[in-house]
Amino acid sequence: MGKNILLLYDGSDASVRALGFILTILEGRGKLTILYVIDADRVSDINKSVEREGKGREAVNVIISEIESRTRQQLSEFLRICEKKGIKVRCEFKIGKVTTEILNEAISKKHDLIVLPSGGILEEKIDHILNKVLKSYPGNVLIVK
Repeated sequence: MGKNILLLYDGSDASVRALGFILTILEGRGKLTILYVIDADRVSDINKSVEREGKGREAVNVIISEIESRTRQQLSEFLRICEKKGIKVRCEFKIGKVTTEILNEAISKKHDLIVLPSGGILEEKIDHILNKVLKSYPGNVLIVK
């Protein structure tokens, strides 16, 4: 299996289990990109909520920054473990359509394996995401339950 892995991270139990699985695959050699995508639909909902409350665009930016900060905090211990094991990790935070962001990252950075969690925030969209990724991506895809 490849040593350049892309993980779609959403904070779910499945994505946390995937982190442990990835440590086993990489065995201290290789690269991992952790991709966290704030879905465009979710951002649209945040915008609407902020508008109803009479707050400006800055409030949306604060909410998005808080999401990124919370995610980095969730990943901090895992990142320390990777550093000790010599695994190079890059965290990417994107706003957009989840499938598009996965495919753009995987293709542009030539990932050998895409790891997708089943459940969590993306549970209602996982079938659609998986279908699109499997049809469009020539590499390997792993789903973690």
